[in-house]
Amino acid sequence: MDGSDDKEYGKSMKESSVWDLSLDLTKENWFVYEDFYGTSEEKYLVKYIQQLHPKLKNKYDDIYLVRSERAIRIYDFHTGQAFEPDFLLFMRKKEDGKFLNMQIFIEPKGEHLREHDEWKEDFLKEIHDNAVVIFETQVNHFKIWGMPFYTNKDEISFDRAMNKEFGVSGWE
Repeated sequence: MDGSDDKEYGKSMKESSVWDLSLDLTKENWFVYEDFYGTSEEKYLVKYIQQLHPKLKNKYDDIYLVRSERAIRIYDFHTGQAFEPDFLLFMRKKEDGKFLNMQIFIEPKGEHLREHDEWKEDFLKEIHDNAVVIFETQVNHFKIWGMPFYTNKDEISFDRAMNKEFGVSGWE
């Protein structure tokens, strides 16, 4: 358990007891797994990306949301403290004869954890400005982004950041 009393944690999205969290991910080609068993906050993020996917598809050729499952660890620029963002959103499009590859770190966060993990959100916001591109090739560009925390109760703030950075909004 994640420390909260989240009734959705460990339940399939297909069989969610909350109607607006129910989703058969076997029918979605942008989510890399066939089902998801996370917290309600994480499931709301997946539903948000589902809603946004058609608009993203108009701008990007490939879109994949991956639940990290502790596979990726990133380190704060100031303290070196590590954390593992819950999701990565990969997007790719052809631009000026090259492929632009985007890697976006996303962390859904319940309200009860926001204050304790504020340093993580600050770090995610810094990634865009401070991350150094280690390599580019003649046919590829790579960009790394960190997004502010996703919180269902304040989804509009996350949506504003998506609109600012990628020109898509789920609230239009």
